[in-house]
Amino acid sequence: LYSQFDRLARDYQTKISRKLQIVRGLPNIPKEALAVLQQMERQLVHETCRRQLEKVAFDTRLYELENAESCWYVDQKVLKSQIKDLKAEITRRDKVDSMIETQVYAILEKTEQLEKENKILKEKLKRAKASSKSSQEPAPSAAWDTKT
Repeated sequence: LYSQFDRLARDYQTKISRKLQIVRGLPNIPKEALAVLQQMERQLVHETCRRQLEKVAFDTRLYELENAESCWYVDQKVLKSQIKDLKAEITRRDKVDSMIETQVYAILEKTEQLEKENKILKEKLKRAKASSKSSQEPAPSAAWDTKT
């Protein structure tokens, strides 16, 4: 489409230039007509330059838009990749947190079990000491006999 426009513009300019050359080559042309033809040629050149400047401005703007769009696309791809990586990291951390929680609960249960066993053992020790004290003390009647 763009190359067609360029081709049509060149064809138009070429045809106008040829027609002007043909008219200029005719004999007995009044000076006023030649002045009008020269003015038309200048306007044609001016219009051609203006169109070329517009084309350059349009091409520049088009390039900027395409560049911005491609940068946006690349940024989106990078962000999607980062989101995917972050989701994977969150999943990994959640698994680690779950494993830590499981181990902490296991430690707390083991601690509670050991505390119960410790309490039972302390009570047994207390009873054993109490029974050993009672077996080591002489009977009250025997204690009276040694004093008399």
